[in-house]
Amino acid sequence: MTCTGVGKALLAHAEAELLEEVLHRPLRRLTPYSIVDPARLKDEIRRIRTTGVAYEREEARLGIARIAAPIFRGGTVVAAVSIAAPATRFHPPRPAPAVKTAALGVSRAPLKAM
Repeated sequence: MTCTGVGKALLAHAEAELLEEVLHRPLRRLTPYSIVDPARLKDEIRRIRTTGVAYEREEARLGIARIAAPIFRGGTVVAAVSIAAPATRFHPPRPAPAVKTAALGVSRAPLKAM
């Protein structure tokens, strides 16, 4: 959950108790880029809440980068949308607005469509 864009997008909008539980247990290192410092993860969560997007730069798998944005229902995060690209071609500012727009579109879609 802490190494992926989707996981971080969900965690950033999860209940405070879940976030505290995650921050108080050892964080798993999947690659040399995985965030394993709770203070650094907490800063990342704050940034995600502010910007509305979560970035993953080779934290779960070497060579892959992702951008994710949360999907909400009734003010509660229920899912996330994500795109992945080779890390060598990853330019976060470019696709971030499209990812946020996609998440907003799904958030606003009628329940029957989900």
